[in-house]
Amino acid sequence: MRVADMQIDRISRYVGDPVDETMNPLTGNFTGLGGLVMDAEETSPSAGILMAADPSASGMSDGGQGGPTGRDILLTAVVDEKIHQQALRLVQESGGLV
Repeated sequence: MRVADMQIDRISRYVGDPVDETMNPLTGNFTGLGGLVMDAEETSPSAGILMAADPSASGMSDGGQGGPTGRDILLTAVVDEKIHQQALRLVQESGGLV
């Protein structure tokens, strides 16, 4: 489609990278509830408190509130204006949200 520029990223409501190490809550070697339950890096004490207050941290809710739960890939593409609608249609036909 002659894309001028493109980028694909994983997105999250929380900053930082996913936690890549296995944590054992019995040893006390974890940063907080948000990092333990939601696979997110707690970047400050305030961020940890907000993450622990999220409905997802309880284990009783996914916290989705009807939004695009489970969609965490963001495609950003720069295309010529002439093929803009064609590019949007391609993304939608491939299962993406526009």
